[in-house]
Amino acid sequence: MDGNRDLPIKGAIDFLEPRLREIDRVSEWARSMGYENSKRFSRLFRKHF
Repeated sequence: MDGNRDLPIKGAIDFLEPRLREIDRVSEWARSMGYENSKRFSRLFRKHF
């Protein structure tokens, strides 16, 4: 899967905020958002913000 279509990249912040103590790494965050490739998630996130 290449990202959760229901939660666009801009929704990543809203998803992360209540889970800050649970998610330690970008790879965990990316996986939670539906991205298998954390580097791709990071690039898309930085590009968007």
